[in-house]
Amino acid sequence: MIILRRKSRKTGPYKTTYSFSIYPKINISSDDWLRKGAKITVTIKDVDDKGNGIAHVHGVKIIVPKASIGDNVKVVVEKVKGDTGYAKIIEWIS
Repeated sequence: MIILRRKSRKTGPYKTTYSFSIYPKINISSDDWLRKGAKITVTIKDVDDKGNGIAHVHGVKIIVPKASIGDNVKVVVEKVKGDTGYAKIIEWIS
């Protein structure tokens, strides 16, 4: 008499051992420099419709109120929301 045994699946019939996503992987740096209280020096490149200055540092948008285009300012980050930081001016650098 021949006994046939069925192989048991540990992962289930619809699960795979590899991962696949249609969305690109976002690499987040491990140093996490953009955090509340961080002091950075930025150059204002643009102004939004409310009059806030906008600077871009390493692909992150920093919004600085009371700044105009071309200002070099030292700021402290007050709030971080996603990939946008909101900062307050500490001093103007000429």
